Amino acid sequence: MSIAFPQIPHLKIKKSDIWILAVCFILICPFFIEDFVEYYRQNGGWRLLVYVVYTFGNPLFTTLVVVFVFTPFFIKNKQFFFYIILLLVFLLGDAILAKYVAMLICGCTLKVDSDTVTTVMQYNVMMAAPISMILIIKQFVEAQSRLLMAEKEKKEAELKLLKQQIDPHFLFNNLNVLGALIEQDKDLASEYLNRFASLYRYIIRHKEEDAVLLDEEWKFTRNYIYLLQQRFGNAYNFEQFKEAPTTLLINRFVPPGAIQTLIENVVKHNQGNVTDSLVVQIRFEDEYLTVKNEVRVKLTSVSSTQTGLENLKARYQLLSDKKWIISNMDGFFEVKIPLLKSV
Repeated sequence: MSIAFPQIPHLKIKKSDIWILAVCFILICPFFIEDFVEYYRQNGGWRLLVYVVYTFGNPLFTTLVVVFVFTPFFIKNKQFFFYIILLLVFLLGDAILAKYVAMLICGCTLKVDSDTVTTVMQYNVMMAAPISMILIIKQFVEAQSRLLMAEKEKKEAELKLLKQQIDPHFLFNNLNVLGALIEQDKDLASEYLNRFASLYRYIIRHKEEDAVLLDEEWKFTRNYIYLLQQRFGNAYNFEQFKEAPTTLLINRFVPPGAIQTLIENVVKHNQGNVTDSLVVQIRFEDEYLTVKNEVRVKLTSVSSTQTGLENLKARYQLLSDKKWIISNMDGFFEVKIPLLKSV
């Protein structure tokens, strides 16, 4: 069963959003020219400037709150009635506050009653509603585009993962190891075969899922590490400096094959040494899992398109807004991948 993670719009205002807001307010400016000219004649330049800011600032503030605060909250919680009540309370409070701001601007006392507050609310909604709809539709289209792209990358990553495991070289190398173990130690060969079979069962069982429990992924990774150690001996030393707490293993999720991809990347690009093992550190934290290794570039060139890490990044984009942390400093390469929480 796939784990369902909510797709919550980003709360960050993009440059394209700013351009849309600017264009919209420029387009409606001509409708206020006469009003601004008359206000200038009666109150002077500096009061006109404040009045213009007030006239456009209040609808702008309403638009930003509706689009980037209220709408994401509604999408996340799916409580339409509460959303409407919250919006009405906000509009009412904003209208009352706006009238008092207008008093300060014009330097006089105005009557604040239900009629004037209703008029301000109507003006605010009339100005903010069309712009809000444009921005919400834009965000929806962008979210759908990101979703389709991430789904495409996810399918490509799944296919790549399967191809990696059924690749003839992968099978050939592991079958060679198995054949040698059968001649040397039948019990060890049986253990190797069981681990090898478990690897494939995991891939087949979870190939359609978006995310799996960290506990299951870590068991799969240990089987993968076992195969590597039987193949390369002590050339690679996988150290687990901090054992993952049980509560973390059963309450965090990662994409299938995520840790295996990071370890495969280490072995693919770094030279192991039986007399001086390449240490691969695997650490569990509350929010991240870290894989770190000393950089020992292989003597023979390794062709790489970086698709392994890039596809894994794309799969994460489908599940979470949490960012990866990649560091390549002081002779060490480190990747920190987010551990996702269940919902």
